Amino acid sequence: MPRPAEWTPAADGDDGSVATLVTVFADDAEWLLAAALVRAACPTAQLVSVKRVQWLQLWEDYERHRDRYVQYANERLLFHGTCAQSAEDVLKHPQGLDPRFSSEGFYGRGVYLADDLNYAIGGRYAHRVSGHAGHRLQVLLVRSALGVQQEMGTRISAETRRMAMPGVRSDGPPRVLYDSVRAGPHRPFLSGTGESGLNASIIHVVYERLQLYPQYVIEFDLDVDPAVLACTQAAGSDPSSSTAAAGSSSSAAGGGRSSSAPPAKRPRPGPPSAGGGGGPSSSGAAQNAVPAALP
Repeated sequence: MPRPAEWTPAADGDDGSVATLVTVFADDAEWLLAAALVRAACPTAQLVSVKRVQWLQLWEDYERHRDRYVQYANERLLFHGTCAQSAEDVLKHPQGLDPRFSSEGFYGRGVYLADDLNYAIGGRYAHRVSGHAGHRLQVLLVRSALGVQQEMGTRISAETRRMAMPGVRSDGPPRVLYDSVRAGPHRPFLSGTGESGLNASIIHVVYERLQLYPQYVIEFDLDVDPAVLACTQAAGSDPSSSTAAAGSSSSAAGGGRSSSAPPAKRPRPGPPSAGGGGGPSSSGAAQNAVPAALP
């Protein structure tokens, strides 16, 4: 399978078996896509870093599984939060985002993703980078082959909490399972939207790691109201979160624009740097308005 066109050439000795993080510059289309997803949900956020995940072995596994086993790909970019762990740590796992490391949530043990970035921020799913007083947040943008989804609405029960895979499809051949779960909107820590709907989001749960490819690690600055920050710190982790708990993106959270320096433009002349590294990531999910055709 060919490498994606936007990837930089592999370094000598890189056999594609591990993740490499490559800096995306502020005048690249990939940066503009990430910025649009963040700001559509949270207009006061200032995007400060985007790193592309180049992991050839995992990419080939994802493409092969998507094309062979997911009849209707329903491919989306969704935000996923790593909570206390950095994206670098999560991406060291040889299997990528592995549902086996998830804690049991509203819909069992799976990888949770969401449509609203404020869900990630309000739920403390977004990884908070040290040294920035809680204002610099990191998330993974995950390419997700959601397939035919089991619609759960806001239903939560002891049965849904024990789920280890989606249910049997109500249409089509007998004993064929859905590919993933779609549920909500839910709020962080609570089901349903509540009176205001603040931080409520549709969430998606995937039980097969090969349906997921962590495509970007993004960081953004956001001035979080001290009362909101204190509240989320006191609340702890949502039971539907995992080591890469789901977050999502929607209406704006409080706070003004960050005063951090603007992101660097691509050096001219010369190609973009292909250096590895990159900081931790946070959680969230892409907007429902994300076009079906992804770069």
